Amino acid sequence: MFMPMGFRRSGPRVLLAALRFVSRAERDGLKVICLFNAPVILGAVASFRKNPPRIGILDWTETYPSGRVGMKMGVYDWLYCQAFKRLQVTASPVKGFREYFGKMGVPIRDCMYPMPFPDYVACPRAAKSTVRLLYIGGDYKRKGGDVFLQMWTEARPTNAELTFVCPNPPIENLKGVRFLRDIHSGTPEHRRLLEDHDILVLPTRQEPFGYVLLEAINSGLVCVTTVAAGAARIVKDSGGLVADDPESAVKTAFDLCANHESIAILSKRACEFVPKYQEAFLRKLDQLLA
Repeated sequence: MFMPMGFRRSGPRVLLAALRFVSRAERDGLKVICLFNAPVILGAVASFRKNPPRIGILDWTETYPSGRVGMKMGVYDWLYCQAFKRLQVTASPVKGFREYFGKMGVPIRDCMYPMPFPDYVACPRAAKSTVRLLYIGGDYKRKGGDVFLQMWTEARPTNAELTFVCPNPPIENLKGVRFLRDIHSGTPEHRRLLEDHDILVLPTRQEPFGYVLLEAINSGLVCVTTVAAGAARIVKDSGGLVADDPESAVKTAFDLCANHESIAILSKRACEFVPKYQEAFLRKLDQLLA
């Protein structure tokens, strides 16, 4: 179960559909993977059973990794702990996340993230004259979006175009950049956005995991990120490029724009990687269920 938005933005129709889905799955004896925060909470509370057959997978909460404290943050921790205890299995690919809640007496299992769009078969990007770069990230300072735009202003590749997806970008008018304020993950619009680009750049300063990287890999994009991304290892394994810091990541992406053949080769590696990753995830899932 994956909801492209949280509780506040989902609305009654989406929430009702999610409740019907988990109710039918429980009735039919099916296990449900609840991916991300809202589905994990919903999957935990939408059952009268003590341990409903649901697996929660997530990488952050309102208190981790920000480290914020106070009464409101304490309520968040309590809420997540209660939800985690109700689920049959709670897992995270982020070591720090597992340690954070482990100290509260809630065991979090190690896992891999399921790839999005399991029915979607990506096509490798062909070499072409104009390279389309993509950035997606709400917290643009933490995710290095500010560095990206600054370096684009100073040394934009002449053969490149950039789509910058951010609810509140630092600027909204820059040559060669198309600004989008929002895109809902998992929607047809989101899928088309990924299909229309060649390179995803996430020059992050801090990233517990980086699910957007999996979405991009699954769509055949070449990914460029930093060692600060929790999914950096997956990016490397899929043929993507990992730099030491945000500035180096952006420069790596700019350099790649001059080598069309390399983009095509790396995109092909990403497409070949996806089914192998899916098989490994299913084996890991079997271990969790055992």
